[in-house]
Amino acid sequence: MRGVPSTCGAYPWHLANRNKRGMTLDLKSPSAQQVLQELVTWADVLIVNTAHPARKRLKLEYDDVVLWNPRLIYADLTGFGENGPDADLPGFDITSYWARSGLLSMTRDAGALRLIHLDAARVWRRAPFSP
Repeated sequence: MRGVPSTCGAYPWHLANRNKRGMTLDLKSPSAQQVLQELVTWADVLIVNTAHPARKRLKLEYDDVVLWNPRLIYADLTGFGENGPDADLPGFDITSYWARSGLLSMTRDAGALRLIHLDAARVWRRAPFSP
């Protein structure tokens, strides 16, 4: 991309993830549960975005992990909310947050056309983009 600093990888990824460390754990493995417990004991914040049924099976609910660290800040994120027909579905980024919220329709170049659905007529028309 023109004007983007040169990196040995995707610059947006480096921008969002600099100075972060990461690891992958198979949470179905008993040894991973031990590592998770050590991490949670050390951590200030745990962000969980696993669907609720899986979270329960993996013992990742607040009541499970707060026993390891009573001062833990537990951030519970869901793709489609706590209630409703899609509450137990996994939802990530483009499907949940961008598409369903309408934010995806806001990611256009200035002056680009957008589609507007007119329910009564059941037709689509093109309209100038205006946030």
